[in-house]
Amino acid sequence: MHNRAQAWKPLIGWALPAALVAVLAWLLTPVLTSAWVEWDDTDPTITLKGGHTLSVQVAWPSPYTCTIQGPILVQVETPKGMKAEVVSEDVRQFPCQTLSTQTTLTERRGGGKEVKVRVLVQAPGDFPVRVSISLDGQVVSAPEGRSNAWVEGEVEVRR
Repeated sequence: MHNRAQAWKPLIGWALPAALVAVLAWLLTPVLTSAWVEWDDTDPTITLKGGHTLSVQVAWPSPYTCTIQGPILVQVETPKGMKAEVVSEDVRQFPCQTLSTQTTLTERRGGGKEVKVRVLVQAPGDFPVRVSISLDGQVVSAPEGRSNAWVEGEVEVRR
């Protein structure tokens, strides 16, 4: 029996650290790959009643830029009485195509302080989409989603 236990010792000595390294590599792969992928983006700007500026940055991994079809749709819904105006639509020239945003503003019937933002990036493939919503230069919401599905977020605006 003593000989069998000694025979396993060298295996345990290298197998345990190797297994630990393999598990860590498996767990960190999504973090490391997303950190190394370059992202492209667009960002329309909207002014809100009360002098606030709303910026909606839409980003996706660069390898998918050429697959995006049509404009990137941005919907901004404000509470009743909060007027909004699109200051700039973003138009970006990429090597394979020109992409733009198309922003639609609506005013909902109810009150409140929340401005709701919805974004749709249309493409034949499925890839991650990040939306960063800034109010007066500060990021206040950062929803994530997938292409071909609405990505939604909201911000509270003090009047």
